[in-house]
Amino acid sequence: MSQSQSSAAATGASRRRKVKPSCGDCYFGRRMLCALELDEPCSTFRPHSPDGLVPPTQPALLIRSEPPLGVTEADPALPAAA
Repeated sequence: MSQSQSSAAATGASRRRKVKPSCGDCYFGRRMLCALELDEPCSTFRPHSPDGLVPPTQPALLIRSEPPLGVTEADPALPAAA
């Protein structure tokens, strides 16, 4: 087996299939806080964890060095600073 094949096999072995979440895995469902009777998790699904309710991760805030195209320094649509 070549080195590229062995590294590909190791990578494939380390990957795990994502298990589809169920209501039994939900924080709200486990604590009897869910009033919905659905066949699949709803949009408020939060994974159950020993740490309690953990908020979803949020994307990082990117700070731009210059304004986006079409926006001027003194945009008349914005209220004037007092």
